[in-house]
Amino acid sequence: MDRPKFHFFDGPNELLRREEEEEEKNSHFGSPPRPKMAAVGDAGHESGTPRRGETAADKILVEAREEVAPFVDYAVERALSLKQTLQSITDSSIQIAGSRIAEIRSTSSAHLNQTLEELRTVKEKYDELEDVFFGKIKEGVFAAYTHPALSCGIAVGLGILVPRNSRRYLYHNTLRLFMREESMISRANDEMKNLQGSINKIKQHIDLWENSAKNAQEEFERGRTKLRQSGLQIQNAIHSVHQIEKKARGLKELLGDLPAQNAANLQKQVSSLAKEAKKERCALSTAVSKITNYGIPI
Repeated sequence: MDRPKFHFFDGPNELLRREEEEEEKNSHFGSPPRPKMAAVGDAGHESGTPRRGETAADKILVEAREEVAPFVDYAVERALSLKQTLQSITDSSIQIAGSRIAEIRSTSSAHLNQTLEELRTVKEKYDELEDVFFGKIKEGVFAAYTHPALSCGIAVGLGILVPRNSRRYLYHNTLRLFMREESMISRANDEMKNLQGSINKIKQHIDLWENSAKNAQEEFERGRTKLRQSGLQIQNAIHSVHQIEKKARGLKELLGDLPAQNAANLQKQVSSLAKEAKKERCALSTAVSKITNYGIPI
């Protein structure tokens, strides 16, 4: 692909050409012509001597422009190629995104259409079943209306069969019609034997329970008697402890009359004995209270 080249620096021939064009324009408008600038040829460069109308500064400027021009052209070409690359990348990205969006739209629309078709199919089937159901109801109502005797008979039959007692009565009467008398008697005997066996088992269990209750009652009476006897013994022990406490108090009073040096040790022993007796009496009183709480008089 050919790219346009941009020259920021023009040579002397180009400057001369532009001056001639300006003179031609001025001649049309009546302005005086400007003096022409001598063109710089290959011979002037080879000789190294500046021509008429050209200075050393112009020569240096021309040489600098000629040296810089290739670099400027290369930079412009690279910028244009980079711009073209970015443009192509942008176009390809836009194209890919558009294709993806179109694909997503087509896929979603396909799924939506499929779902709508399934819903329509389900609705059609439901409508068909509804029509069949109500059609059967209409047929039944019409048949009952056209055959009132049959409808009454069916209603009476359902009224007889639905209750439990009616079904049982009908079942037994039907068995009587289709079974012989001997088979009915044998069946009744078997049922009686089963009932008798069940009653015998219940009697055995009742005897066992009665014996267990009797033994428990006897044990309870024995325990009650033992508790009463224990309560009496505890009361006797409480009375004895009470007597011990009285004797300890009397002994403590006697020891109080003796000199303190001789009776100090004995007073301590009597006091500890009285405390132990009181503690035992409280424990025995608690045991008696528990026995009386069971309803056993002492």
